[in-house]
Parts: sequence; structure tokens; C-alpha cells
Amino acid sequence: MLVSQVSFQSELKYKPLKQYDGHFKATNQDDASTQFTVLRNSFKLNEKNPDFVYIELPYVNEGMNLCIVLPAEGKSLRELASSLKYDKAMQLSASSVFSQVEVHLPILKV
Repeated sequence: MLVSQVSFQSELKYKPLKQYDGHFKATNQDDASTQFTVLRNSFKLNEKNPDFVYIELPYVNEGMNLCIVLPAEGKSLRELASSLKYDKAMQLSASSVFSQVEVHLPILKV
């Protein structure tokens, strides 16, 4: 999972359904116990690309979204990062469709 953080004060538009404890594996060596939050709603989703899945979660502030790009099964994060550029990300957003999705996000403490 590629995580890029921008510091601003906001929260996601939709409230979590629940939180639970689980394991988050950020690298091959890591396997840390962490909390997860679960969101279920209609979000912009793009599964058309065989290399990755794209989903947008809106923030309360209109015009700002958390964009999540996950490599497809068998693909590496390095391959994904090298192929994804700004114009491609904009195309992903534009070609996404609203779909009912359940998302499990780790709660990362900085």
C-alpha cells in the first residue's frame, strides 16, 4: 500500500460502521497489530485496469477526496508507482463509477 499524507484538518464524509483490531502488513517484515475502521457506502470505483484498483473516498470539505490505488494481485507496489502519473490518475477519477463498496482502512498513528 502506498500512503501519501497531506496535512490538513478534515474528516471523511461518511462515518465508520465499526472499528476492529487486526494485523497490518506494510512491508514483508512488518506484521503489526493495529485498529481498522470500516466504511460502507457508494464510492467512486475503477476496476477496469488489470494492474490496479482505484477508489475515491470523499472528505467533508467538498472537492477533496482520499484517492486509494491498490496494486492488483501479483503486481508490486513499485510497478504501480512507476506507471501512475498525474494525468493517468485524473483519467482514473473521470472514468470511475459509483459502486457499493465496503472499505477496511488501517488507523495509522503518526
